[in-house]
Amino acid sequence: MPITLDAERGVYRLDTPDASLFYVVRDGFLFQAWWGARAGNRELGSYADLLDAVPRSPPMPGCDWSPDSSPLALPCAGSGDVKAAAVRIVFADGTVSARLRFLSAELSEGFPALPDSLGNPLPSLRARDGEKASTLTFTLADTFRKLKAELRLTLIEGHNAIASSVVLTNEGDEPIRVRNLASAAIYLPSGGMDQITLSGSWGRERQPDRQPVRRGLRVIGSDRGFSGHAFNPFTALVTADAGERSGKAWGFSLVWSGDFAISVDTDQFDVSRIVVSSCGTDFSWRLEPGDRLASPQAVLAHAPRGLGDLSRTYHRLYRDNLCVSAFADSPRPVLINNWEGTYFDFDHRRLVSLMDACAGTGIELFVLDDGWFGRRDNDRTSLGDWTCDRKKLPGGLEALAADAQKRDLRFGLWFEPEMISPDSDLYRAHPDWAVTVPDLEPQECRNQLVIDMTREDVRRYLIDSIARVLEGAGVSYVKWDFNRPLTDIFSASLGAERQGEFTRRFMEGTYAVMRELTARFPRVLFEGCASGGGRYDPGMLYFMPQFWTSDDTDARERLRIQWGTSLVYPFSGMSAHVSASPNHQTGRVMPFDFRCAAALTGSFGYELDLTALDTGELSAIAGQVAAWKRRERIVRTGDFWRLKSPFEGNETAWIFVLPDKSEALFCFYREMNAPNPGTGRLSLDGLDPDSPYRVEETETSVGLGLLAGFPAAGALLYGADLMGPGIALPLSRSDWTFAIIRFRRV
Repeated sequence: MPITLDAERGVYRLDTPDASLFYVVRDGFLFQAWWGARAGNRELGSYADLLDAVPRSPPMPGCDWSPDSSPLALPCAGSGDVKAAAVRIVFADGTVSARLRFLSAELSEGFPALPDSLGNPLPSLRARDGEKASTLTFTLADTFRKLKAELRLTLIEGHNAIASSVVLTNEGDEPIRVRNLASAAIYLPSGGMDQITLSGSWGRERQPDRQPVRRGLRVIGSDRGFSGHAFNPFTALVTADAGERSGKAWGFSLVWSGDFAISVDTDQFDVSRIVVSSCGTDFSWRLEPGDRLASPQAVLAHAPRGLGDLSRTYHRLYRDNLCVSAFADSPRPVLINNWEGTYFDFDHRRLVSLMDACAGTGIELFVLDDGWFGRRDNDRTSLGDWTCDRKKLPGGLEALAADAQKRDLRFGLWFEPEMISPDSDLYRAHPDWAVTVPDLEPQECRNQLVIDMTREDVRRYLIDSIARVLEGAGVSYVKWDFNRPLTDIFSASLGAERQGEFTRRFMEGTYAVMRELTARFPRVLFEGCASGGGRYDPGMLYFMPQFWTSDDTDARERLRIQWGTSLVYPFSGMSAHVSASPNHQTGRVMPFDFRCAAALTGSFGYELDLTALDTGELSAIAGQVAAWKRRERIVRTGDFWRLKSPFEGNETAWIFVLPDKSEALFCFYREMNAPNPGTGRLSLDGLDPDSPYRVEETETSVGLGLLAGFPAAGALLYGADLMGPGIALPLSRSDWTFAIIRFRRV
């Protein structure tokens, strides 16, 4: 059984295939006693002694433990516990002290619902057909304050992860103010351990940052109204020796797209409390008598065999058990996006010329990006006016979609639903729909304001106006963008006592619009975007099976961004396009084949002016698209191993292997050539050591010198040899070279 209980001794055990998590009740309080390597099979009650190793300094009166250092399952502010609190309440009398004591534990099947304030379920993992999920719910209460909290821990059998969330209920007679409600509070003995985060900015999202865990408090997060570019809602604590295949790792990932805070608070005994929360600095929720508030889900994972092991745990969950879109299990169309090809400067004729250039290439989808609506000739106008610009497109979107269909192309569109331009018909009609502070000059960013997603009339307008466009033009793809943070946070629809709820209610409103549109248009592929990869998080991947990984389409930078993103997220969710050279973000010049090779390990497409390509490049596209279609199933569904890091040298290498190990795709990239570099070998991973593999195809750039040990098409090699001695790395005769090999087990 994955969850076992000894209610008499107060011991509770949750087992994943490789790890055990223990909770123990003592003196009426619930403690986390252990999370790590899978424990043995001794009598459950005997594991109560796990709590005996907890430091006691200073002890609580009448008890042999201290709130200052004990691993309380839901630590509350004001209780003598001075570390980061999981629950912070301001009561009607202004006090903050709460003591949540253990009441009961209950075992149930499936995932419990996590309703938001609109009555919709929050994004959540789910068990697929044939899988079994089990939930252990701890009920804790402060009977004096009449406050109840349910800590819900859910396992999906076969997965090395636990989903954690908390539901808080005000059972008193007066409203209370919730300042923090975490999704999880976990303890690890962290002496000598490192913390890994994914940090960055626009154009260089999710760069791995590894630092030693130090005593004191470190918090990463966002107060921008969305998860943001600076930090992803994820962190990991790893042993100092942890690498891709060795050492131990613990991961913490939040299924949420708004403000968040993940804190690592390490005490004088080198024990870290990791608190995962969706509450930003200014969060304040008025909880009325009888009302409940649910935290989003935190996904906790332990990997005993290194960072690659941790990544594959998250990949499988987020690929197979998170996204509700039908496209999560389906091949994605190869697309051409006009943005970097035309920007705002297009009309019907120019767009059709781009479509004509797709003939014979195998491209399946034409995407019209920003500039098709209102009077949108630049980024200073018309957001919110979701009607076609008949000056640019006299026949409307319907005529353009028909022209695409004549050329065997599906048709897609760009939207930015959560934004409004001050220069728009919508703003002139509804200035109160913009997020602004009364009597203050609005802070525009990118010449736009945020629209108030907390309002039901705004949500209904967006759903209806976008649905009319999708239906009228037969749209089969939507790129959903979000290009600025929230500022001047205020909603005319919320009273003064509820303004602290705005950012959460904003995100709930966005989810509500996404939920209805994706349900009404199940055959439309929705792709997320936020100034590139600024909202690349599990909350978005719940609704949208892929996300624009970064606005930076430079192939060198994309290798780094994709490497970092893969620490948590599967390649099936990474949108990757071949762009122009010189690159529009970096000015870097790179060969066409290298740019394609870097993009061929994501949801594949092009973002350039096809009519500007020379005949050789244009004819190469057909081969590139055909190669992608041969390989996409391995990338979309395969397990992933990182082999050589672009952050540690001049080379990048990784491999995808189907779960049954029947096929694999190896990718190697070298950036700069070097004189007389010597030769080397690289061991692969993830294959069946006892089976032979045939090289089905080998694709290499022109500037490579292949050594005798490099696998040629048709070669037969055993998995053990590929993972042991490995393969001879090619030599380079120029910069920007690559090699891609597809293996099939025989």
